[in-house]
Amino acid sequence: MREYKLFINGEWVGSNSGEMFDDINPATLELIGKLHKGNDEDVKNAVDAAEDAFDAWSSTPAPQRAKILFRRQGCLKTEKKSFHA
Repeated sequence: MREYKLFINGEWVGSNSGEMFDDINPATLELIGKLHKGNDEDVKNAVDAAEDAFDAWSSTPAPQRAKILFRRQGCLKTEKKSFHA
């Protein structure tokens, strides 16, 4: 069964609580995978990471940010089959 972690501070991490829940396809009721259940501490870690990254990201020129985002879009298109069962 595929396990989906939380993406915090540029890394895929398990939830602090270790709790997970089932992801069910509503059309087939098939179990797709197990997702980590974030809690208040996970949210705080994500917000702290975003705040830490804000200055560097906001001072990056818009054309450079666009290049980064388009490059990531290409990666997502290439990897999209790995995101579902």
